[in-house]
Amino acid sequence: MKMENMKDRWKIAWVVSLLYIVYIFLGQIPQLEKSPLFDSMMVSLLLIIVYIVSSILLIGWKKSIELIALGWIVGYSMEFLSINTGIPFGTYYYTAALGPKLGPVPVFIPFLWSSLFFYAMEASSIFLAPFLMVSFDLSFDPRYSRELWHWTVPTQYFGDPISNFVGWFFVSFIIAFILYLTNFKVNVRGKAILPALVFYIMFGLDNTIDDVKVGLAEPGIISISVMAVIFLIMFLTRYIPYKKSLEFS
Repeated sequence: MKMENMKDRWKIAWVVSLLYIVYIFLGQIPQLEKSPLFDSMMVSLLLIIVYIVSSILLIGWKKSIELIALGWIVGYSMEFLSINTGIPFGTYYYTAALGPKLGPVPVFIPFLWSSLFFYAMEASSIFLAPFLMVSFDLSFDPRYSRELWHWTVPTQYFGDPISNFVGWFFVSFIIAFILYLTNFKVNVRGKAILPALVFYIMFGLDNTIDDVKVGLAEPGIISISVMAVIFLIMFLTRYIPYKKSLEFS
């Protein structure tokens, strides 16, 4: 692929991704936050669409499909297993708020595994991504478990069991390990790039604001604090400039 074409694809991918960040922050405006355009289902569906567009531009359609298929299969399998056995997250059940289900799991939920993992991976590396995935979950699971699903096990962290976060790390690690075994390469091969880091921290900040609004300031602050530390570590130790990142594409 010609360098100029690579540059164009890189720029378009991250413009699309960061426009998604602008979109979710628009949803914080009081006059807009109650609109169906900014409800949790729409925000999640658009994240999946943005992931598909951006990942195709950055890593090609074959790898994009491989990742979303892997995330869906692993995510669905682990969700199904946990709902029925409690392993790895703990036992819970989904409400009807998330639309059609395949068995006990809403169809679109497993797509979020690959979407979130992609951005976590772009902001760090394949094997560091599970830590970033857990930092996401520290914020939004306490909030979403109030209405989108309900736990049937004792909880210790603002309405969530600790096993949930262990499970998030475990499932994310499975995805990472399979990607490693299949020699899956991302565009910067384990180096963080600034747009991905900005996406990561701003996505976390938006979730923190949502937490505060519903009376869950503590998990929101914990999550954004963890994410800020990770952001700084990634920027100081693994950041790679835009032009150099293209050499790895």
